[in-house]
Amino acid sequence: CRICGILWNLSFNDRNKELIVEEGFLPIIKQSMIIHININNIQDSICCTLYNLSINDRNKGLIVEQGLLSILKQSMITHINNNDIQYSICCILWKLSRKDRNLELIVEEGFLLIIKQSMIIHINNNDIQHSICGTLGNLSANDRNQELIVEQGFLSLIKQSMITHINNNDVQNSICGTLWNLSFNNRNKVLIVEKGFLLIYEQSMITHIN
Repeated sequence: CRICGILWNLSFNDRNKELIVEEGFLPIIKQSMIIHININNIQDSICCTLYNLSINDRNKGLIVEQGLLSILKQSMITHINNNDIQYSICCILWKLSRKDRNLELIVEEGFLLIIKQSMIIHINNNDIQHSICGTLGNLSANDRNQELIVEQGFLSLIKQSMITHINNNDVQNSICGTLWNLSFNNRNKVLIVEKGFLLIYEQSMITHIN
């Protein structure tokens, strides 16, 4: 755990983000996550390290190529009720989903169902809602994902999050980014209005008029 904490601290440095990966730490990080899948503090410190590493554009591809998506998925399931781990993993997904190829791979790995469950459990947590909606916003830049996100019932959850966090600038911004992308799909244009979003848009605009 101390080594993971050291890597976490080191990975705040931009050059170190590259060197840690070049030194071959990703397979070791992966193995540590597998062995200690049930230990909260190890998973949390590893995920915080991976978040820092995923800020680097090249690392976004390498993290996925090394098979860490499946481990992140398992960690997210195992620690579904842990605020810190959910937040860290959602932030990682948010960063990874800025790479076009990862938009498909994250959904193919089955993350939508887990993200939905996390969104329900942590509906009152500003940070988790912000990071989840940021991830959904990136994922919904993909045409097929626009359909899948709606098919999996996210509109109702997004609506609930928008109401619950009506006064939070960050959550409102990430939700609006998600809905913007989803609304490029013609079918979604109809469904968004049918779900009653216009009234919430109005309330959000009034609340955040400045």
